[in-house]
Amino acid sequence: MTTTRSHRTPQRARMNMTPMIDVTFLLIVFFLLVNDIVANERVEMEPPEIDDPVLQTLPESRLLIVNIVPGIDPYMASRVQVGLAHEFAMDQMQSLTRMLQQRNVDANSELRVMLRADRAVAWQAVEPVLTAIANAQIRNVHLTVMLPEPPRTRCGSAG
Repeated sequence: MTTTRSHRTPQRARMNMTPMIDVTFLLIVFFLLVNDIVANERVEMEPPEIDDPVLQTLPESRLLIVNIVPGIDPYMASRVQVGLAHEFAMDQMQSLTRMLQQRNVDANSELRVMLRADRAVAWQAVEPVLTAIANAQIRNVHLTVMLPEPPRTRCGSAG
């Protein structure tokens, strides 16, 4: 009995690139979505400067950040952003008060609010937000400001 051997030429191993391309596209989509979420969280503002600051850092627990977002007219606010999930128009202060009251109840009346506003926003836009916070029975409110830069000293002497 004769056996026949097939003489095949060795084939090169080939890698299937499809799963790697799929993973690459998934990563691209993931980073685009995360970038969009982070961009929505960030509100560009210039807080006002103060002369005699008392520096205080706040722990993250029971802290709620309230941003007064400037509008097209820099002296007027367009909306109030509370945390990451809630936005209120300037004419919805009663809704803001109700939401803050509920958050304060959930935090056992220990909720702290950090209020941020651009330095160009007029007091008339800040006052209704502070009133809503006071109506929600929140007594611990912190205002965000910029620290003044220390005076620069000259190195060397002018001769």
